[in-house]
Amino acid sequence: MSNFYKKRKLLRLRDILGCQKRGIQPIVPCSKTKWYGQIRKGKAPKCVRVDGSSYWYDNEVDAYVESLRK
Repeated sequence: MSNFYKKRKLLRLRDILGCQKRGIQPIVPCSKTKWYGQIRKGKAPKCVRVDGSSYWYDNEVDAYVESLRK
């Protein structure tokens, strides 16, 4: 089975940047402004809109984090 058909998890912005109120640790510790700036520059993955809400695929966020480590 190709990677395209594997089930991918959708992440909300609070899952990526963390949420102190909900006790969620950040995957990418930065501000919203910096995150959206990285998206505009084409460095961070673009969001997927579902019913007016923004989501990101977990594998794309993981790839972005790996690119930061290099």
